[in-house]
Amino acid sequence: MMKMVTKLCFWASLSALLMIGSAVAQTVTPVSAGDGTIQAAIDVAADGDILELVDGGGLYITSDTDKIIVNKKLTIRAAEGLAQMPVVRNTNAAASSARLFEIQAGGELFLQGLYLDGSIDGSTTAHAKNAVRSQDINTPADSIRFQLKIEDCVMRHFTEAIVKAHANHFRSIILRRHFDAARRLSREALPPASYRIRRG
Repeated sequence: MMKMVTKLCFWASLSALLMIGSAVAQTVTPVSAGDGTIQAAIDVAADGDILELVDGGGLYITSDTDKIIVNKKLTIRAAEGLAQMPVVRNTNAAASSARLFEIQAGGELFLQGLYLDGSIDGSTTAHAKNAVRSQDINTPADSIRFQLKIEDCVMRHFTEAIVKAHANHFRSIILRRHFDAARRLSREALPPASYRIRRG
């Protein structure tokens, strides 16, 4: 009986520690508008972190590269109570293959409450090819399976598919309460068993 009680106490303590560790691991980091601020926040984030864009209507731009690289499991969302959506835009005019986000090995992405703008200057002229795409590599799909969820976002002014996958790399794509994306989703090289798209 004593051994059983001891074992139960051990497992209860272990579960509590794991729960505490999980809670501590998820950090909410405020991110201000500016050039490169999202990528800088990603670079120091850990898996499971939440990057919260705090400037309503603020411009979160990328001017010196063709994409924001996501190689961790992250949520990027608008802070609560903003009067306007934060705007994410690639302004690198020299980039011939610009996209807003690229998910690479180790990455999963949840975008919420953002204006994903493919124009370079806020006009209706599209500049970026995609809002989100998977990395274009030859790694077998079985070894890399990305997850993407987009919720309550506006996505406009892209020259190609708003979401683009390469070589079966998306395990799931979930879209909920989005605007202007349903008609332009690439299912390139995606067999039916490898993805699911929900439109809300």
